Amino acid sequence: MSNDDARKYFINEKAAIFLIATWELPNYTTSPYFSQEFKDKIGYFKFPLYEGGKGTDQNSYVGGPGIGLFVAQNSKVRKQAEDFAAFLVKEWGDKSVRAAGVIPATKVDTTFSNVQ
Repeated sequence: MSNDDARKYFINEKAAIFLIATWELPNYTTSPYFSQEFKDKIGYFKFPLYEGGKGTDQNSYVGGPGIGLFVAQNSKVRKQAEDFAAFLVKEWGDKSVRAAGVIPATKVDTTFSNVQ
């Protein structure tokens, strides 16, 4: 099932669990679109380890700042693509801090933000 379908089941209380990243949690716990009753039902837990699996530390996390960009090594416009990717990540970082209150894994100027 798609992420959108799974989300619909979860917010309509037709699914008990919805696997999301930690940065998604505020969308359900602080959003004005959900009732306090719904918010009070939200909880989270670490994804269980799989016995015999390679992961041995339940406190390890895999993830990124929410955007991944790749440039082909043999691209004829590699320098331009790298410059654009760097610009996009910086702009995305700045805007996410100012507009959404998300602190991405990028260096941003927070002078004008209301981050606490």
